[in-house]
Amino acid sequence: MILFAVVAGSMSGQEVTEQTVFCRINGRIEADSSAMMTAEWRNRVVCDFLIYAVPSTDATAIDYCDTYSGLMMDDSTCISIDRVTFPNSGDTQIKWFADIPEKGYADIDIPSEAPEKCIAFRLGSVLIIVWCDLFADSDKVLNMINKVLDSTAVLC
Repeated sequence: MILFAVVAGSMSGQEVTEQTVFCRINGRIEADSSAMMTAEWRNRVVCDFLIYAVPSTDATAIDYCDTYSGLMMDDSTCISIDRVTFPNSGDTQIKWFADIPEKGYADIDIPSEAPEKCIAFRLGSVLIIVWCDLFADSDKVLNMINKVLDSTAVLC
């Protein structure tokens, strides 16, 4: 059933350094073997976010699919984007992320081992999690992400 892509290229002046698509179903990661290491790492990132955002739920029991993209911005800033969908959650998922806006973004305070920060926003029922440099301008990052999402289907 699974999906995978690892590509390098360019979109809207940004370099795509990596892209991987995977799903976690019944607690198990499903991805092409060449994408498995990235999928396992991104699963940890998404689970950390889910533990933070939905503390009353067992985050390891939530099924989701993720399209991960690594981008290098023009100023050499690296950004990671997880576009997360929840195929079996229905309206429950919207309640989980009620504090995450569709317009603008939420600064999420998830402890990280690296000097990074996390911002999140929603596109309908799709959760977008963005990790970027701790000192990056969040508004600038959001504007760039929106341009990328508007100009290409690569992240869709």
